[in-house]
Amino acid sequence: MTDKKEGDDLLEKLEKLGKKKAAEPPPALTSDVIAKLVGMSPLEYAQKIKGEAAKYKVPLHTLEKLVDIARKERSKSAPSTGALSHWAVDPWPEEVDGAKLLDDLRHEFSRYVALPPHVDVALALWELHTYVFELFDITPYLAITSPTRRCGKTVLMTMIYWLSRCGKKSDSMSKAAIYRSVDGEKPTLVLDEVGWVLDQKDDRQGILCGGFERNGYVEVCEGEGSNITVKRFSTYCPKAFGLIGKLTGTLMDRSIHIPMRRKLQTDRIERLRRKDNPRFAELRQRALRWANDNRAALEAAPSAVDDKLNDRALDFWEPLYAIADVVGGDWSQRAREAAHALSGDEAEDSALGLVLLRDIKSVFDASTLDYAYSRKLLDHLQTIPRNPGLNSAAPVSRSPRRVSLSCCTNTTSLVRRSARRKLARRAIVRRTSRTHGDDTCARNRS
Repeated sequence: MTDKKEGDDLLEKLEKLGKKKAAEPPPALTSDVIAKLVGMSPLEYAQKIKGEAAKYKVPLHTLEKLVDIARKERSKSAPSTGALSHWAVDPWPEEVDGAKLLDDLRHEFSRYVALPPHVDVALALWELHTYVFELFDITPYLAITSPTRRCGKTVLMTMIYWLSRCGKKSDSMSKAAIYRSVDGEKPTLVLDEVGWVLDQKDDRQGILCGGFERNGYVEVCEGEGSNITVKRFSTYCPKAFGLIGKLTGTLMDRSIHIPMRRKLQTDRIERLRRKDNPRFAELRQRALRWANDNRAALEAAPSAVDDKLNDRALDFWEPLYAIADVVGGDWSQRAREAAHALSGDEAEDSALGLVLLRDIKSVFDASTLDYAYSRKLLDHLQTIPRNPGLNSAAPVSRSPRRVSLSCCTNTTSLVRRSARRKLARRAIVRRTSRTHGDDTCARNRS
């Protein structure tokens, strides 16, 4: 009798507990939950959909309908998978550790290309950003430049092509092909040694210069006669440029500069076969899964603040900062160190010094003298077209002392670069003139 009473009491308690639990409001079914379901593999989705419906107290058919609607919405903005086989990517079946993914991307780049310090960090973050660039107002371009041939630029461009979201490499694209491709496919454009990129009179320059921000569009007329209509096409997508030398000033100002160098005998670099491979395919899947799972966190990321970058540089690093902060760990610090090294004021000053020193060398090459006074040298440099340092309005750039000090400061670093052989016998040194007052003398020491 006692056992029966205890059993009845237990059933009564369980019944009350069930009623109490049923009366509790379910957790909110948010768009983030739907996005995670959309990003799951077919097997994982089949295993979890019933449990998710019960958890959020939503009829199974209703939840399935919501997921189906979200998939259709995403497919409208997704590129066609018919053109290039590596665009067809299924999300990785398991949750992805962002820090491990970025570390693997860093290792993959360093495995095949000899890179300067911090570049591997920038490349890993930039690759992951191509999968979420539409969440931000600005996408940074990559300007991959080399002083001469055989610096690994083309190998790096090939890796970007395979690892980016919808990487698209083209040697020639008409203006219409560019904006229709960008608007309809949302690719990552990989443009290696494409001549029209440097031609400021080319109509396609406007697409490149405006396509770094969400508000980049072109408008064209379609139809004939009275049926003519104006249609807008987006030009907003990630773009990577590769060339010997430098881009136009406008495009460089919209880019993260990746300076390449020839590998040394001490560098241990593997040879890369140019075709797709299982490792690249895996990294694409993991990147897509991470992007699907972290969209809400990236959209909620606060505006970046960094006093060591100018406003334009901070605009371009902000998406990469957001990714690094969401990933966590030491990636926040790594991202900022890379930004300061590649886009900080010191990087700009170094680039200006190298340009100035090359121009000064050209003056000595054209002269029979082994010296030149700074004032006269400065007057000559002012006549060189597209000199970014001396044709600016900054008073410091016009100072003879600035010219002379730039010679001293930058000679050693330039000699160590690809021009070492040419400058070995023509090192430029600073001398103070005793007969020309405050003027200084740049001497060509042979």
